[in-house]
Amino acid sequence: MKDIYKVLIIIGLTLAAAIYTASLHRIPQDASYHNFADGRSFLGINNFWNVVSNLPFLIIGFSGVFFVIKKDNRNVFKSPGDRFLWICVFAGIGCVGLGSAYYHLSPSNITLVWDRLPMTIVFMSFTAVIISERISSDPGWLFLVALNGLGVYSVRYWQHSEMIGEGDLRLYAFVQFAPMIILPAILLLYRKGPALFPDLAGVFLFYVAAKLAEHYDAAIYKFMGFVSGHTIKHFAASMAVFYMLKILVRRKKVTFSVESIN
Repeated sequence: MKDIYKVLIIIGLTLAAAIYTASLHRIPQDASYHNFADGRSFLGINNFWNVVSNLPFLIIGFSGVFFVIKKDNRNVFKSPGDRFLWICVFAGIGCVGLGSAYYHLSPSNITLVWDRLPMTIVFMSFTAVIISERISSDPGWLFLVALNGLGVYSVRYWQHSEMIGEGDLRLYAFVQFAPMIILPAILLLYRKGPALFPDLAGVFLFYVAAKLAEHYDAAIYKFMGFVSGHTIKHFAASMAVFYMLKILVRRKKVTFSVESIN
């Protein structure tokens, strides 16, 4: 398939997702969202388990940045630009840990902004990684800036819409879920590129598990008795980003094996 047709398919999917999202009725933030099933305090920390369950994000984010900047791992990346994109991914993951912990200390629309901002950085930076590695690395930083600009604006737009009494999460929803459609399409259309499977499957599966656990927060807490769905969501989401790190670790092993043979 000629590249122009591949690009048109991706653009078409993006436009279809955007049009569908825009066609929905305005989606305000449900006030009950902040009422988590497990509100237990411990050591003077409100919502203790929903706060401390963000620790894996900090660990994985720091480990990922360290892996990327380590000189011995340069061969894992196609270009210095790709290394920078991956740094943004893992820096965003670390910030998710901080932002989410801050939000859960005192859940409200005001603190939720600092939870959602770093998440958009992760979504958009990872999308830029896939575009750069599979389609073209030349405009990689442009995609990074444009996509992250869209992500940050989606949160700012939602925040402003809530302040004027017309809450609207549609753009933020597009930023969060559109990559789930667009990225698989890119991977199917552009087969050549650095290794991603099977770890990318782990990213998607654990992300879906995280969203399900979030949805069934109270039901899981009622059934388990000691842990809530939202706490499990944090651990499942941290496994998703752990598999992002595994993508690079697997490449490192493959690169090392090839160099050893040569």
